[in-house]
Amino acid sequence: MRATEIIEKKVIDTNGNEIGEVEDVEIDWDTKAVSGLIIGGAGEMAQRIFGRLGARSTPDVVIPVEKVMGMGEVIIVQTS
Repeated sequence: MRATEIIEKKVIDTNGNEIGEVEDVEIDWDTKAVSGLIIGGAGEMAQRIFGRLGARSTPDVVIPVEKVMGMGEVIIVQTS
C-alpha cells in the first residue's frame, strides 16, 4: 500500500469515535518503514491518548502503527 492511499482517510477508534484524518506518515529511517500515522488537528481525546505534536491550536498526534487494528474505508485504531 502507498502512503497516498491512506492520506485523508478517516481514523476511528475501536468504539467508533472519530479521531481525525491521516495528514501524513512518520518514517523510521533506521528501519526504512512507516512508524506512525500523523493525524492533523486531532481532537482532545486523541491528544490525551497519543500525545501532542507541535504547538498549533489544533495540534497533530502521531498514532504508532502498532495501534492500527484495521484499514479499509476507514482506519481503526486501538486507544487502550
